[in-house]
Amino acid sequence: MTKEHRNFIRDYKWFLPYLVELNNKNYEYVIKTYKFQKLDLTQTKVTDKSVKGLKNLHTLGLFKTNVTDESVKELKNLHTLNLRYTEVTDELRQELRNNGVKIEN
Repeated sequence: MTKEHRNFIRDYKWFLPYLVELNNKNYEYVIKTYKFQKLDLTQTKVTDKSVKGLKNLHTLGLFKTNVTDESVKELKNLHTLNLRYTEVTDELRQELRNNGVKIEN
């Protein structure tokens, strides 16, 4: 990852992975090192394992990803969660709403 990429990631509160091409190793480094308020993982190959670590964001976009109830159930602290075109069940979506999460679907 270049210095310019690191500076961009550090200074930008809304991280859009498609702006910076990341491999799995870089993705894990970025998520652990920088504290984002909002993260858009739209149409990425994000896994349930990766999503479980994103509990303290304000907004998370998971549009057209392969995440499941297994990881999304851990995201009860988020303000807004985009679950359009995911395999997350209606039951879990309602449970998250009941916990105050705004669900975009």
